[in-house]
Amino acid sequence: MSSQLPSRQRSPQRNSLPLATLQRREQTKSGTGLRPEPALSATEIVRMPRTFSRTECAEILALSNGRQRYADQFRSYGEVRGASSVSWLPTAEAPEWLVERVVELMTDAARAFDFDISAPLEEFKLIKYRRGNRVPWHVDCGSGPAATRKLTLTALLSDPADFDGGALTVAGYVPELHSNIGDVVIFPSFLAHKVTTVSRGNRHTLIAWAHGTRFR
Repeated sequence: MSSQLPSRQRSPQRNSLPLATLQRREQTKSGTGLRPEPALSATEIVRMPRTFSRTECAEILALSNGRQRYADQFRSYGEVRGASSVSWLPTAEAPEWLVERVVELMTDAARAFDFDISAPLEEFKLIKYRRGNRVPWHVDCGSGPAATRKLTLTALLSDPADFDGGALTVAGYVPELHSNIGDVVIFPSFLAHKVTTVSRGNRHTLIAWAHGTRFR
């Protein structure tokens, strides 16, 4: 049986503004006349600092032990680039606390973007980057099973002091959206993003996708 860790409330950031909330105000407070907060723009991102503790990051990392590893390759302009290894973790085999946390984060983000994510989560992707690895510009939604991807979640599982490079960059934003171990970034899956070349050490991340009805 998986261990149940307590779920902690965080103060997510919208476009790096401090203390901005993901929750839209659905109800008008008595006497205040507050209107519901508008949905986030489809080109915005959500940053949640230190959402996972160091202990939780280590537990997530350990989930790849004993699992088959694959090369993560992107082919473009004659190059083959990607992460050094990828492990897939079905949500049915993931700890309950992790699935619940990711569902909560995705649900809050979907509410903020006013996205439908009625479909189940895709299996988790555990990625390891070594020196020389990078991922070029790409989007996460497309044809086939990826056609219904709505939101991408990426969590940094490594301490930034343990590697150089490997910056997550979303088009239109400053490079390296992760500042600390345990940081989470969520963005619409159609936004172009990349990971710059790792020049030292190893970089580990958790990726999750929320699905729903296709964008129209």
